[in-house]
Amino acid sequence: MEVLVGVDPHKATNAAIDEGGGLIELAVFPTNRAGLRALERWGKRFEKRRWAVEGAGGLGRPVAQRLAAAGERVVDVPPKLSARVRLLSAGNERKNDALDATYTALAARRAARGGP
Repeated sequence: MEVLVGVDPHKATNAAIDEGGGLIELAVFPTNRAGLRALERWGKRFEKRRWAVEGAGGLGRPVAQRLAAAGERVVDVPPKLSARVRLLSAGNERKNDALDATYTALAARRAARGGP
């Protein structure tokens, strides 16, 4: 089973979802070097994994670069795409910091499947 790990670098929240989009686990790590190391260790628990980093070309760049340099598979999720999935999933535009990383992972999963 492939796990998709969503990363919201703004709030340092991370979510692992399964192939069906079900939440496996939420985790929070600081956005410093120690936190990035802890994030990598946490992610390695999932043998087959892919990372979805919100804003990998902006605020998420340090996380995305570190993961890519470590040989991880990383995809960029534009913040607007995460917001769209949040709207479609929750029926409103209210942010939920605890779930933002989950919406990032779901956005990457849906984009890979050609969905909205």
